[in-house]
Amino acid sequence: MEKIYFILFILFFSTLSCNQENPSGEAQASPETLLAGLVEENRFLTVEKVADMLINDDPSLLLVDVRSHDEYDAFTLKGAINIPLEDFLKEQNLSQLDCQRYSIVFFSNSSVRAEKTWILGQRLGCKDIYVLKGGLNEWTARIMNPAPPPETASAEALELYQLHKAARKYFIGASKALEPEPYVPPAAPKKQVVKKEIKVEPKPKKPAPAEEEEGC
Repeated sequence: MEKIYFILFILFFSTLSCNQENPSGEAQASPETLLAGLVEENRFLTVEKVADMLINDDPSLLLVDVRSHDEYDAFTLKGAINIPLEDFLKEQNLSQLDCQRYSIVFFSNSSVRAEKTWILGQRLGCKDIYVLKGGLNEWTARIMNPAPPPETASAEALELYQLHKAARKYFIGASKALEPEPYVPPAAPKKQVVKKEIKVEPKPKKPAPAEEEEGC
């Protein structure tokens, strides 16, 4: 169902975008090219890849938040600009895109709106454009709130967890460097020692000696 929706979306905007300004200066992609691109996974960038580009201040990166203005104002990624999907084809918004200079990454809460924007960008002739895989939902789960792996996890999974922890430190302002810490397995919970209460019975008091009666 989702695939059919994207096909209709492509066919609709193939006609609609013909009269729009082309920010790349290149020939617009055909509907057949767009459909072929939807089969490939190389249109996605992982949250780890984008985090690495942000941490290293990659000058070629341009993040585009395609959610509403209210959602953008509430939270977005570092340095992202806001072009809502519904307004993407407006001239003032297209003027913010420089497809020949930047690697453009579209993102939304999941991947749906970002993929629709990617289709529009491809249709306009932009080549070096991507979708943040999983969107901000994936970013929150893996970068901002990484879950520790089980003790039986592989070395690769443990290393990835340390990468997520280091990235989280950077983005919340606790660290300016991506330096993974060595993995330390969680300590086993300490056994609680129940102390027995020892009751001390008070010693019985000795009776006072009886006073001797004086004789006549």
